[in-house]
Amino acid sequence: MSLSQGSNKNRSEYLHIFDKTNQISSQGEINYFVDTFLSIVLTGQENILENLFNKDEKTIMKIMAQEYYFDSSRDGVGVKELKEVFSYSDNTIRNKLKELHDKDLIYKVKGRPVKYILSKNYLENRY
Repeated sequence: MSLSQGSNKNRSEYLHIFDKTNQISSQGEINYFVDTFLSIVLTGQENILENLFNKDEKTIMKIMAQEYYFDSSRDGVGVKELKEVFSYSDNTIRNKLKELHDKDLIYKVKGRPVKYILSKNYLENRY
């Protein structure tokens, strides 16, 4: 998806690097093509990520990822933890968590107080 989006948005640059690499003077050297092409793919991935999440969702997902990868207890993230980052009411934070839960990005591991962790589906499809 990011390959297609990046190539379409930067079509003229993609065609330019492809033509330059195919020139006889390049003598089969493809480093320029690979470097520039990977930059195009990266830009496509960044654009997709920007379109998938709003700013608050990105922040929550980053916190969830940090908790998942760096907190050995992995007991989840809830309203209390997110109140340290956001100045929203408890209900607003609960709604934001529910939206991510409904998108199958996080799942509930505890009910009272409510705690969420990253969804295995999200982690498996992320890479």
